[in-house]
Amino acid sequence: MISHITITAEPVKEEPPTPPRSPATQPAVPAMVTSAMLDTPVNLFPGQISPKKSLRRVPSWTIAFKPNNPDSWKPPDAWDCGPALEVRNPMTEHASEGTLQVEDGLAMSMDLNSMQREIRRMAAASHSIRLLRLKEVWGDTTDANLYKELEMEKKRWMLSSLHNMDKQADKNQTVHPSKITPAKAKKVLALYETQATASYLAALHFNKQVYHLSSAPLSHTLFPNIHPVLVPAISPSAFPVAPSLFGVAYSLALPALLPSPEVPGLLKNVHRCLAVGGALHLTLIDPLPITNTLGPLMRSWIEENLIFNLEKNFRCMNPSKLFPLWLADASLRGEGSTITTVRFCAMPPIDRPDTATTDTEQIADRAVKQELRSMVGRMLWREVWGQFITANRWWWEQPDIVAECEQLKTAWEYSIIEAVKNA
Repeated sequence: MISHITITAEPVKEEPPTPPRSPATQPAVPAMVTSAMLDTPVNLFPGQISPKKSLRRVPSWTIAFKPNNPDSWKPPDAWDCGPALEVRNPMTEHASEGTLQVEDGLAMSMDLNSMQREIRRMAAASHSIRLLRLKEVWGDTTDANLYKELEMEKKRWMLSSLHNMDKQADKNQTVHPSKITPAKAKKVLALYETQATASYLAALHFNKQVYHLSSAPLSHTLFPNIHPVLVPAISPSAFPVAPSLFGVAYSLALPALLPSPEVPGLLKNVHRCLAVGGALHLTLIDPLPITNTLGPLMRSWIEENLIFNLEKNFRCMNPSKLFPLWLADASLRGEGSTITTVRFCAMPPIDRPDTATTDTEQIADRAVKQELRSMVGRMLWREVWGQFITANRWWWEQPDIVAECEQLKTAWEYSIIEAVKNA
């Protein structure tokens, strides 16, 4: 079951403003950009670059050599009587470093292009292919890097399925000229996203600048269009972003990332950094299933292994009800805002329709889509709330809870919100 809500109004149409430029004189672009500079988190505010000290200005040996300084005397076998060292040629050195950096840049571009093609294949895949890739179980591996790579690939499949399996619901959406769509945006903000989600956004917006605001941002050397913005903590007070800079911002797990009293302040910061007509793309899922479908075994498991931790850390217990109100208070419910709500079963139901009147192929397609939606919903729930779980096993790994969910048709809802900044 999918519900789609579109918010319309008649505000004054204004073009999205160009990000402000500093009146200060811009420093000259350095001749070479080192890898250390590329990995340094960007500073979104203009500032002066301190000049580097010259390597040629070193103290002469005669300054340290004095007759009464015993540290300056060495035995004859330690004297340096060999031929003079070759004088360093800065021009040759810079040229060789530049060649290496160009080659590294080509390699990075190839990696981004490969992921870009992967994202396109994921978006075009059928429901059965998506389900097959999400259900794949890899053999045991001791290589931590390989395991992380496989997990990130599976999360990209989850994200692609989340945004594409019900894409036809947006076909009749009203076009709003003042709204900045992802295609129109020039700068994208990945708001406290994980590295897996940020890499997906980097490949999805391969031709745009993606700023990854995080305590552990992606490196520019991995994705050339990523600009890492390092913050010490997730807090409204640590938000080093210039106003009206971004056309689009994304957040997948915002309700679980900071205490609920700090959410309104953070949303106001997001409003400030968005251009007029820019949108925050927010995904919400409640920690608890829909109340009238929740059985005693599932309720007991969630209360014992999740709810206490959420209350202890002051996390929002009902984001689907509270976030729309907070977005309105932050002036993020402008013209073109949408809320798409999708309902999925905790365990996919086993339909037994009348085969005499129902096409067998349609039955199979519907069953695959229901199972895919259930798996994607469970993965989303684990991605958002899994860090607070204290149990050794997930609830879908316990047969008694699975049987209860199948009997009561326990269900969740997740919402994909497009919150547009008011004019």
